[in-house]
Amino acid sequence: MVAFCSGHVLSHIQGLCSTIDRKSCSSSNACRYYLGYHNAHQIYWGLGIGTTLGVSLYFTLSIIPTCYPNSIFGKVKKAILNNPVSIFLQIRDGWSIWADGGRSEEWQRWRREWEKLETVEPKVKTG
Repeated sequence: MVAFCSGHVLSHIQGLCSTIDRKSCSSSNACRYYLGYHNAHQIYWGLGIGTTLGVSLYFTLSIIPTCYPNSIFGKVKKAILNNPVSIFLQIRDGWSIWADGGRSEEWQRWRREWEKLETVEPKVKTG
């Protein structure tokens, strides 16, 4: 199963990279295998290390302070958010307050302002 998956993933990467010329491909992470910068083992190790670090950081900085606010991570989070510099920079943890991180209301406010601009400015007809 692993051999099939690795072959399947690598064939997709090769297919993607074959549609891009070498100059533009050199800046794409997906093409590092195709150009020989990394072999399959390095790609899988990078994926594993990145996933492990990401999950660890998420639990350490989000889950633990939320579930255990009196833990060291919860106290550090409170100290950071109550710091005068953080207040001045308006740093917030929207996910602790709103399920969507406060983005829905922010987007709706933006959309209303955008629609006001659209009605004020004449619409350009194309065609």
